[in-house]
Amino acid sequence: MDLDKALTAFRAQLKHKRVIYVIQANLDKGKVTKFGIAGMDSGNPFSRLGEYVLMYGKYNPKNECQGVKVFFLGTVEYNRLVEQRNSKIFKLERKLKDEFKTTTEHVGRGLERTNASPAKVIEAIKKYEKNIQDVETEIVREARDSTKKYRTDRDAFINSRPSRRSERLKETEPSRRSERLRQAGRRTAI
Repeated sequence: MDLDKALTAFRAQLKHKRVIYVIQANLDKGKVTKFGIAGMDSGNPFSRLGEYVLMYGKYNPKNECQGVKVFFLGTVEYNRLVEQRNSKIFKLERKLKDEFKTTTEHVGRGLERTNASPAKVIEAIKKYEKNIQDVETEIVREARDSTKKYRTDRDAFINSRPSRRSERLKETEPSRRSERLRQAGRRTAI
């Protein structure tokens, strides 16, 4: 399926997801297969996948080199508590890079581009995806020793701040400047 058509057809299913994809640019005439990840930071894979549509264009029967074919879109629900490096999609891509770096001749434009067929890449994805899971980052609820006193005693935190008022403003008697301003105000009011 053409990538631009897939993005519109599966728009609802791709929202708020991390995605692993397998594509081939028509320009490469089926010799290069690329796999990659999208939506890692925000759960919005459209920007990354849309870059391919901008770079290679939409399919045009008059020019067969334009367009991108998508063979696989695997999704995982975006979870903000899962860091990129701990996500299933990231780990899966790393496994694929390791496998295709050693078993096939990579093209030389990055480890995610390979001479393997899209079917072989999809087969590898299905083989590895069963054993990989997202790992959520544990939110620390226990305060560190250096900040414990501030968490338990809010006043201690407030009182520990240095005073930002100048010594001159702390004086109880009015300053000369404020006295001059008061007198100037009286002159204009008369």
